[in-house]
Amino acid sequence: MLRRLHLVCFLTFLLVASGFSEKRVLIVRNAAPVTSQPQAPGRKPTPYPTPRVDLRPFLHEQGGKVITVTNSNDLGAAINEAERVLGASPGKIVVRGGGPIRTQAVVSHDLTFERGVYSCETKTTSQGCILLKDNVKAEALGQVTILEPTYFEPHAPAITVFQAYAAAQKNEDAVRKITVKGFRIEGRQKYTDGGVRQSISFGNCDTCAALDNTLEGIASIGIQFGGSAAGGNHARNGVATGNTIIAAAAAGIAVVNGADMWIYNNTILRPSRAGGPGGVSGVDIETNNKDDWCENIKIYNNRLDYEGAALKYGAGSAILAQNVYNSPRSTGLLIANNYITGGAPNVDNLGLSNGIYFTGAFPGGLVVNNYVRTAKQHGILLYGSRDATFQDLELDSCGGGGNPAVRIVGGGNNRFIGLNIYTPPGVSVNTASAIWETEGTKGNIFQGNTVPAERH
Repeated sequence: MLRRLHLVCFLTFLLVASGFSEKRVLIVRNAAPVTSQPQAPGRKPTPYPTPRVDLRPFLHEQGGKVITVTNSNDLGAAINEAERVLGASPGKIVVRGGGPIRTQAVVSHDLTFERGVYSCETKTTSQGCILLKDNVKAEALGQVTILEPTYFEPHAPAITVFQAYAAAQKNEDAVRKITVKGFRIEGRQKYTDGGVRQSISFGNCDTCAALDNTLEGIASIGIQFGGSAAGGNHARNGVATGNTIIAAAAAGIAVVNGADMWIYNNTILRPSRAGGPGGVSGVDIETNNKDDWCENIKIYNNRLDYEGAALKYGAGSAILAQNVYNSPRSTGLLIANNYITGGAPNVDNLGLSNGIYFTGAFPGGLVVNNYVRTAKQHGILLYGSRDATFQDLELDSCGGGGNPAVRIVGGGNNRFIGLNIYTPPGVSVNTASAIWETEGTKGNIFQGNTVPAERH
């Protein structure tokens, strides 16, 4: 589903590598102070006041009878038998002691795993190892590790661990009230799919959440909300918080066709896999056609760190917002208080391509109080952005090699306020503390920034 992401990033690399070679003309268009020398680091704007999310709707409990499953050579078959015994009544299945899941488990009751190591041995490439029906909370108690599947068919490796049952049947179907909480998922699949499947896949879910999970070394996308809009359904009211995603081969957290999403307090480390696809975003927001939604998405208080990425030169962009199909349902985007870094400034093989990257318009969007360090292409890269505000951003040691810290291509009527773009003393690698516009970009407003605006 996200294959276009890698193509976009590759085409961008070619574009910037070939260069905007037109003569640079300095422009300063506002009465507010715009200086030609960046300020020294240290100006710290007040963090943007971010909302609190009530997690109680995502911590639902069915109650009822409890059945414990343990010491089985096929925990999947044992879970399905417990499901049959519980029938239509509310209940919970408790899985204990670790072991293999050889048969795909399908549950409509709450599912709790107790301490142990569980391995997905299912042979399903297009569906998950564990399918969750509506109103199910899957939760880990204690240290629970689930090992990614290893099965593969040509061009189709098995990857998904948890998946919404309805979405596994038809990608456009509606899903309701699923939570996945507290699991550690370890990657072991040797093959990647280029960024199509997900370890935790919610589909078009209303009131779904991924809470406090750790995913490491997984072979594709980490957590995804949203599926096809062909049936008129969309992901709504979703939360991803407290998750840690390490060395994922594709996007850490993705929203495709969603509204009212809250992505906050997550940690994404070392994105990419050696020999795997490039263009690995930490958080990816996108539409795949005009009927998709990308509305009221809130991305805040996350840490995205590309230091140590397997792909040393250009692993990907930390926060990527794509509306290339011009969906009208693309308002309400908030990107606030995120810490984004490629690592120490004097290391010249950093994995972070761009800090924040737009392709398409998110009218009314607010990008505020984000810190971006050592993005080797751009701290901010905008293609076709319109009517958005970029305010109180700190861009430290970004750009270089012919690329500015901020590049604005097409679009217009954006506001750039209080950008602090600088390279600290002692940084020896090439950087470019500058803002560039291309011809055809109209109506942008620059106020109180610490670098000049230029047109190319």
